[in-house]
Amino acid sequence: MEMTQLRYFKALAENGNLRKTAERLYITPSTLSNSISRLERELGMSLFDRIQGRLRLNDMGRIFLESVSSGLNEIDAGVNDIRRLSTRRENHVSIVSTNTLIWNDMIACFLRSRPDIFIHFRNYSEKQLRALPYFPHDFLLCSSNIWPEDTMETLVLTPANEVVVAVSRSHPLADREMVDLLELKDETFLFPPKGASLHALYYQMCRKAGFEPNVLAECDYNLTAHLQKQGLGITFTSAHAIAAAQAPEVVLLRLRDAPKRSAQRISWDKSRSLNSAAITFRDFAIEYWKEHAN
Repeated sequence: MEMTQLRYFKALAENGNLRKTAERLYITPSTLSNSISRLERELGMSLFDRIQGRLRLNDMGRIFLESVSSGLNEIDAGVNDIRRLSTRRENHVSIVSTNTLIWNDMIACFLRSRPDIFIHFRNYSEKQLRALPYFPHDFLLCSSNIWPEDTMETLVLTPANEVVVAVSRSHPLADREMVDLLELKDETFLFPPKGASLHALYYQMCRKAGFEPNVLAECDYNLTAHLQKQGLGITFTSAHAIAAAQAPEVVLLRLRDAPKRSAQRISWDKSRSLNSAAITFRDFAIEYWKEHAN
């Protein structure tokens, strides 16, 4: 299976007309048709239904298109990132994180103090980070040791803190300071998506307490914060994350025998030298969390 085949498939799936798609791709209709037929043979299934001279995606084709589109978008974004990084100037800092929410205020404070420095900030899942052949950015802001320790320098920015429960102010438990996890067995939950570092932890916590959580949605931190403000479920989080979300509508309740969430870290590749802007950002991050970690 080749990249060209996937791009041809995506173009035809979006257009549905063999001749017009071929013209747009600057190839002959027969070349496009042969490429799609070869792809279907490799997959062992048909991706299109042929109806009155047009090609329409069938159910398998729609599922495959979703994965192909996501994959090609990630590849294109990665290529653009690398091109930008290869031509970066001395005042550029490239950062990736698995949780943008907790870093928002720190980034804003840094840019206020150093408007002369350009920040390139991207969010990755842990799965996406582990798939990278090497680390092309200046910094990784994350709670997990995703990359081998012998390749990365790491500093702890925030200490590990307890998992807490976040509920809306109108929730019946909002006036409590502490709850038992089993008291939440009938609640509706908002959890991180599969692949996020805390996804498995939150499910394990509930199952260890003796119940299967009723999860309304698995979504990123930004959508979770928005749904939380609307009163659409409760979630597990940390005081740091709620403070970063600036969510006065949310109340934090301590959990008895709560596990600890991992400390937040800043990491960089040992084999690469940091430019002056990156060193400035790292030093700022250290000082910022000395003031805000507690």
